Amino acid sequence: MSEIKQYLEDASAFTKEASYMLKLHPHEYIAVLPFLKKHVKNNPNVYGSALAIDPSSSLNGLYCKYYYENNATVKEKWLLPPAYDYLHQNWYTKVRESKKGEWSKPYFDEGGGEVFMSTFSYPMLDKYDHFSGVITADIKIDVLSLKIQKMTFSKEHFVFVLDKNGFLLSHPDDKYAMKQTAITYAKNVHSETLLNAIPHILETDRGIYTVNIGDEEFTLYYSTMPYSDFKIMTFLNNAFLYRSLFELKQKFIVIVIIDILLILLMIFIILKQFKKDIVKKTKLRNDLELARKIQMSFLPVHKNIETDRFELHSYLKAAKKVGGDLYGYKELDKSIIFYVGDVSGKGIPAALFMMATQILLKNAIDTTDDPAEIITLTNSKLLEMSSNGMFVTLLVIKYDFKTHTLTFCNAGHPGFIVKTDRLFSPISNIHPPVNTFSNTVYDNNIMTMKDPFQLICFTDGVTEAENSKQEMFGIDRVAKSLEREFSLKYLLESIGGFIENNPPNDDITILEFRIIKNIGET
Repeated sequence: MSEIKQYLEDASAFTKEASYMLKLHPHEYIAVLPFLKKHVKNNPNVYGSALAIDPSSSLNGLYCKYYYENNATVKEKWLLPPAYDYLHQNWYTKVRESKKGEWSKPYFDEGGGEVFMSTFSYPMLDKYDHFSGVITADIKIDVLSLKIQKMTFSKEHFVFVLDKNGFLLSHPDDKYAMKQTAITYAKNVHSETLLNAIPHILETDRGIYTVNIGDEEFTLYYSTMPYSDFKIMTFLNNAFLYRSLFELKQKFIVIVIIDILLILLMIFIILKQFKKDIVKKTKLRNDLELARKIQMSFLPVHKNIETDRFELHSYLKAAKKVGGDLYGYKELDKSIIFYVGDVSGKGIPAALFMMATQILLKNAIDTTDDPAEIITLTNSKLLEMSSNGMFVTLLVIKYDFKTHTLTFCNAGHPGFIVKTDRLFSPISNIHPPVNTFSNTVYDNNIMTMKDPFQLICFTDGVTEAENSKQEMFGIDRVAKSLEREFSLKYLLESIGGFIENNPPNDDITILEFRIIKNIGET
């Protein structure tokens, strides 16, 4: 079941990333089109992807560009009224109302993808959470059904996938898959227990039933897929499930003494294996702890710096033992450069990619103090080294103590927040993340500042921190927290109070920079 959920997550994850890239600058939506096209080309789980703009939003216009796979190439088309009224398609209207990502019910996309498919739609929301459009990922239902059966079918168990009306999206038998309902199947195999269970299954999120199909008894586990109304029904054959218990009972009847000896032997073997497992787990924990220490060694030694002209405070906490967030800084004679980044993914792969990025960033900063050139150099070197589809968002900032200028370059990263006599988030040129495109031209934004001022930058683990109700902390709560007290410490306290004991689902990194006294005034 987890494999099926992972398959759907792999197919849809890029829509969330693209949406977040546009959160601060939705008017730059054209810039994410190559990102969508690349995922259609490189992700075998994805059939198509669309970017649809809401004409009633601040973007003010009809726009729906669609990329789809066709004979191993990626083609594109416009989906616009009257030929294709995307504003009234189910995949668009539901997400416009809910402002949450979700899978559509299966449908034949006439005029669009021209196949039987399901669409994952994710809303484009600006920094005020105003709806401005939808980004989609399409999967072909026949491909989904085939992959599910390959992943799950065996003599011991098999899987059905239903839509909310009980229609069989996936079934081991081709005569039922995408042709019949679960109720029709239950009637055809004369299973009263399954027939009685189906109405309750369609109305609830998860549960367990014992059902009979033919002469065999099955334990039926079911649950609802994330972001959808689809039900995954897993049938486990009880004859296989309890075979060891049946055989054990027979052996006790035939010869009790031999069975006792066998059981003792099994206990010995199990204990021996258990001991080995403990050793392996201990070694794994030690290896992960060593990996964490190695990764931390790539980060600055001093988390907090306080001088007579500035302060810099930092915080990084990985969601797992190791993670993909990074930050760093370098103080020069007349300026300081600092940066924060977030590698796609989690765990060991993200940690390795993070360390490579950190090394390249330090080398780039030794070569130039221009933020755009630093990101450009890092991008070109990463593309030479890596072709595994991972990428990293980066924000590089330079402050010149003499000219009072703040120069920054943003590569797909969340914006930062500045406090002067007011609180604001500077508008930056939009660029794709690093390690996505080789021909990207990164450029800077420049601001002239008045002392004193403060700024805070962070990774999306801050805004996406969830409480037990699966509500995200969000950019609005970040702003409200910093309005009360503009400090890294208070922001962390606010996040902790919001999520309470809920474990973090992403790495969290925060950098606070504070100008106290400018060298140009001494």
